[in-house]
Amino acid sequence: MRSVDKLRAVRVLRGAGLLDLSRAVLTATSSLAMRRLGPIAGAAHIAARRDPGDLALIDELGELSYGELDRRANAGSRPASSRARRSACSAGTIVASSTR
Repeated sequence: MRSVDKLRAVRVLRGAGLLDLSRAVLTATSSLAMRRLGPIAGAAHIAARRDPGDLALIDELGELSYGELDRRANAGSRPASSRARRSACSAGTIVASSTR
């Protein structure tokens, strides 16, 4: 990634409230989460740590907070991740909503 692109990404993350350069520990942990999990899952993980009670999803089954979304995603991915380590393949979790 070019330096210009990295600076643009930092500007976008700061504008979205996902990156606060005045708090070094939060900045470092947020950066690690984004690198490890990717932009979407990383942002959800950061939100779950910062404001676990905030609303993350609404569907026909009701509302789900960031904290609950994080717990459910982790619980669902642990068995798959364990099987993937034994079989030398990748595992992931996809959260989808259906529209009827």
